[in-house]
Amino acid sequence: ALAFREMQLGYGIVFFTIITALGLLLRSYLEHLKLQMLPRLSVVLTFVVVLIAAISLFSHKLGLERGLSVALFPMVILTMTIERLSITWEERGGGHAFKVAVGTLFAATLAHLLMSVKELNYFIFTFPAVLMIMVGFMLAMGRYRGYRLTELFRFKAFLKD
Repeated sequence: ALAFREMQLGYGIVFFTIITALGLLLRSYLEHLKLQMLPRLSVVLTFVVVLIAAISLFSHKLGLERGLSVALFPMVILTMTIERLSITWEERGGGHAFKVAVGTLFAATLAHLLMSVKELNYFIFTFPAVLMIMVGFMLAMGRYRGYRLTELFRFKAFLKD
């Protein structure tokens, strides 16, 4: 989302999609080599760094200044996203991995849009203690084991009886 903020949303989605798709292709090839996790992640991270450098250079040669902003993409996060999507692909199939990738892209886009609200930026930077309230909310959500709101609709038929 921070990279999207600096390079505009449309370009960010395109570059994220390109880097992730090429990383998944490499990751599927590495699967045949039966590497352990650390060397495999190191190769994928190196590939992501080289890919980002290549996109930056190629964009500079074409005169596309937005392409230079691809260097702002967090490389380790992209590497872990590729790794997680690859594992999801192996365990649950390509359709589910695609849904997870779209969900990831949606969450980053939503975060970008929230970061673009000037009033919200002002409020967060003026009162940083608000972030601690958000941390508390996230911890509470992570530990919640009770009913979900969607389950009320799911089991609505039982209430009628």
